[in-house]
This record gives sequence, structure tokens and C-alpha cells, in this order.
Amino acid sequence: MDNALLCENVSRKIGDFELKNIDFLLPAGCIMGVIGRNGCGKTTLIRCLTGVYRLAGKNITDAGGNIIINGISINQDEKNIKSNMLLYPMNAILTVYIG
Repeated sequence: MDNALLCENVSRKIGDFELKNIDFLLPAGCIMGVIGRNGCGKTTLIRCLTGVYRLAGKNITDAGGNIIINGISINQDEKNIKSNMLLYPMNAILTVYIG
């Protein structure tokens, strides 16, 4: 089975917080949840996965690792990765449940 998502040694530092050496894979066709205490890095990880926080590039010295989505590295082809993502803003999700 192919992997839908592969994280290799993903790290990102923001202020005093540091996400360090995250490794995991998600096989194609599977569903994964990210759970943890407040401040443990869930949002930082999601921002790395979606390319909001870059892991490589000019003037980026506080990040590293690689994220491969459907066989494509986000570090090498961010535009292609982002064009195939579907993200829902939090307020849109809340609107569905509230209204």
C-alpha cells in the first residue's frame, strides 16, 4: 500500500516553542487524528503539513525535515501540493454546526 503522507524528521521552532523530529506515515486510504495537550504542537504540525509554515527555503534556519504527500515532497513542489488540498476555515465549520 502506498503512503498518503510521510513526515520525516519534521522540526520547527517558533519563539520559545519547538516541534522536534516528528516522524510518522499515513497509509493511503486511512484516517488519522492528531490529539494532545494544549501547547504540544498540534497546530504547528498541521501548519507544517499544509505549507503554512515552511520547512526549507531562504532565511529559514529554525526548521527542517521533509513532508511527502502522495509521493510529492512539499519542499520541492509546494504549489502542486497546495493546489490539491482542501481546507475548511474554522468559522465555516462552526457555521455548519451552529446554523
